Amino acid sequence: MRVGMLICLLAALAALAAAQFEYYMPIDSHTVYIGQAQFGEFVYSYGDVAKIVNGQRVLITFHGLNPGMEASPWLPNGTGIEYSYTRATALFNITNVNPRTDVEWYIFGLSSPDIWVSIPVAIVYGLSVAVKSGGPVLNVSCLKALGNGFYNYTCPSSPRARLDYVMAYYAAAYSNAYLYKFVLVRTNLPEYYNMIMGEKFEIYNVTVRDLGTRFFCVGFNSLLPIATPVKCVPMADPPRNVTVDVRPYNATASAVDVYVDGQLFHTFYVNGSDAVLYTGPYADPLMATAAAFIELNYPGRPLKPLGSVLLLIGNDTVMAPPRYVLKALEPGPVFVKLPGKTYPDLFFVNPGRDETWADADLTWSGVYVLPGDTGSNATVYQWLTVPARVSGRAVELPYLAMINLNASCRYGVAEASGEYSPLGGGWIRVLGPVSVYCTEYPVEFLLPNGTSAAVVAPYNGTLVWTPPPIAYANGTMLEADAVAVFVDGPKSVRVNYTRVYYLVRVETPLGVNETWMPRGAALSVPAVIYLGNGTRLVARAVDVNGNYVEAKTPVNGTAVALSVEGPMDVSVAYSRQYLVRLEAPANSTEVWADAGSTFTVDLPDPWEPGNGTLFKALLINGTSAREWRVEGPMTLVARYAETYYWVTVKTPLGVNETWMPRGAVLRFPSVVYLGNGTRLVGPNASAVEVEGPMRVEVSYSKRQYYVEVEGVERWEGWADAYSLIRLNSTAVDGVEYTPTVAALRVSAPGVYRPFFEAVYRAVVRDALGMPNPLATARLCNATSKAGLDGSVYIAIETRELCRPEVEAAPVSPYTAALIALAAAAAAAVALRRRK
Repeated sequence: MRVGMLICLLAALAALAAAQFEYYMPIDSHTVYIGQAQFGEFVYSYGDVAKIVNGQRVLITFHGLNPGMEASPWLPNGTGIEYSYTRATALFNITNVNPRTDVEWYIFGLSSPDIWVSIPVAIVYGLSVAVKSGGPVLNVSCLKALGNGFYNYTCPSSPRARLDYVMAYYAAAYSNAYLYKFVLVRTNLPEYYNMIMGEKFEIYNVTVRDLGTRFFCVGFNSLLPIATPVKCVPMADPPRNVTVDVRPYNATASAVDVYVDGQLFHTFYVNGSDAVLYTGPYADPLMATAAAFIELNYPGRPLKPLGSVLLLIGNDTVMAPPRYVLKALEPGPVFVKLPGKTYPDLFFVNPGRDETWADADLTWSGVYVLPGDTGSNATVYQWLTVPARVSGRAVELPYLAMINLNASCRYGVAEASGEYSPLGGGWIRVLGPVSVYCTEYPVEFLLPNGTSAAVVAPYNGTLVWTPPPIAYANGTMLEADAVAVFVDGPKSVRVNYTRVYYLVRVETPLGVNETWMPRGAALSVPAVIYLGNGTRLVARAVDVNGNYVEAKTPVNGTAVALSVEGPMDVSVAYSRQYLVRLEAPANSTEVWADAGSTFTVDLPDPWEPGNGTLFKALLINGTSAREWRVEGPMTLVARYAETYYWVTVKTPLGVNETWMPRGAVLRFPSVVYLGNGTRLVGPNASAVEVEGPMRVEVSYSKRQYYVEVEGVERWEGWADAYSLIRLNSTAVDGVEYTPTVAALRVSAPGVYRPFFEAVYRAVVRDALGMPNPLATARLCNATSKAGLDGSVYIAIETRELCRPEVEAAPVSPYTAALIALAAAAAAAVALRRRK
């Protein structure tokens, strides 16, 4: 009948698993040997074992183990691993069992049955965890191998490393059990056996353990569930959920809380604020892992199923079956040879003594403890995982993992999609690929100074954040460009500060200036500080971080240029200078001179600038001083009292060049006598005032010759060259002179004797006025006789005046005739009178 019930139960569990996760493979199993310890049953075969039946001895072999679900500290290939978590939960499904009737009990190594009077038999449902603090990580190079795949848990560099154990269990106990089988085991045990297992073992509060007592206890660093607990309380109904979690308590300690069905039962405190729940291949003396178990406190064989237990480990957000699982808390007792010992010692590395002869069956619902045999199958089971995406991270979660949506998001609201089933209270159970995300996530920006800045941003968006500048006390400041982060989950972004600035302090007479300058920038200390009003300060020396640097001749306005490779404290010493302006007729200039120095005016006197100008008699501000003491800004006006210009004068007489004072007047004659009867008249300028370098060319409009006209017409004077002198007709002494040409051309100076036609016309008369035909007229070399009428005509060309000469008888013949006639008439008259 029991076999039929078992078959039905297994079929039902298989159907449940297929329905929940129908297309995934079953739990993978792997055979592992750790040292000399083989997983599976621990067989009591090292002594004579007898079963007394009707007074007869019958030899038997007892196959004991500690059934349960244990987080394996080994991979399927036998490699030791370690992992930590903050919460472990045992989910029990306990049937109504009676330790008196549902278990076949055995007595090992005891001589009388009165053991039941002092120690009740019990079915124990418990959760055992290892609490580790103080490091280290698994490092087999420094850990000491204890054998059978176990190590100690400290290294020389980690003296604070510590393991503590917390056990929480429910016991269904019964006293005065009916012993219908009695077994005597003869053993050859180590010297510590009696201390651990013998009758000297102290029993906790025997008086309260009456028939049928059921209670819940917690123990700290105890080896067995029946060892001295810290706290026990009666509990009629078995628990369904036993949870242990660890949290920081203060700077030096952590708190380990035990919860029973969601209610805080007890709190332990361990050293170190970094305590975690831990799984690793350590033994000291218990195995360092978490285990949920169902076992007997004395040797016995279940006659019916004792229930099941599912172990979950994780934190307040995710709880899941371990990735690697053992279905029995093996290897139970381990023999380890301690240093200095001849024989190995017995250590119990699990909370039990392999006293449960049962079948431990691992399913998706946990480990079921059933009647039957487990056998030495030496198996590490690999729990199936499913792909998941949690807060943007691709992860693999163990099948049937539970996620607390309420605790998954510090910001926003948690949302889930995929294959899952709700469990209530905000928890979901993972049945296949699933995605869990928050509507908002924190993005933590890690800064180089060890601080961080958290910004909450919407899911599935891009956050652009501008990092703040970081200023250090040593005068260094960092800056970074804006950081863009795609928010698909919580992010931790290390900000790369690429720009380095240093605090540069520069002290000058104007005050102290502090500024941040990029690394590698050129620091230029100003060579000159202008104060206005013709005053300035000039750098003479620079002190850089206590190092004296002499200021060199300023280049491009800088006194000293340094590459900024660190914080700098610069102090500059300046001297005062004044602006001295020198206003000169040419090349006026201005210079900066040190206060108290002497400024010398070094201008030439006389000074010929080379442009045809000559300056003489230099005066500075109206004085002849040449040196001036610089006691403030000043303007010196240089003026030359005398200014000369180079003047070139070209005249028909030649070229003259000389320095002439400004304002002088060059006067030119209106007539220039060239000699030899020649002169020039009509200059183009009669006077020129000298106002600058000049070249004057004087030309005359006319050339004149001194001309003497002699002969008939006499004239002398200056006549324009090649001009015409008109000749006039004239009459002299009765002679008419007519020029042979109308005008005389003046071609050269000298005497000109032009030809005239001289004409003499006259009537020669005697004293009585009577024509004298006997007259002869002579003009120059020409002679002409008078006509009958007494007229004379002579024409001749001559250059000279000719005086006409007339020769005639005093009495014209005509007069003589008249006289004769008159005489005759008179005589006649006289005659008549006489008559």
